[in-house]
Amino acid sequence: MAPVLPGISDSRHQMRSVVEAALEAGATHVSPIMLHLRPGVREQFMPWLEEHHPDLVERYRRLYPKAYASAEERRTLGRRVGDLVASVRARHPDRAGSPPRHQRFQGGTRKHQVPTAVQPSLFER
Repeated sequence: MAPVLPGISDSRHQMRSVVEAALEAGATHVSPIMLHLRPGVREQFMPWLEEHHPDLVERYRRLYPKAYASAEERRTLGRRVGDLVASVRARHPDRAGSPPRHQRFQGGTRKHQVPTAVQPSLFER
């Protein structure tokens, strides 16, 4: 789920909608990625933010002294999304996708096999 823009696309309602849609589509995991403001992006994004969300400019300056928000901010977002995933699974088991499978790499092999999916074409032939 990316990018998550603090104060813009990170409300509980917005993220819950994305989580519900992802799980309904069969996702087994939902991982948020907080906005990155790398060089080039920052120069385009900050003027847009000043124009459209001037109330957030100082917050973004504090959050992004570098390209990435702090590890603690990213962990907090991850916990929020994890809680939403658990909540959606508990309340809507019919739309909850598969239960999570941990896919930790050990010795270059996956602990659990991941089913292979067919990628649909974006263009009709």
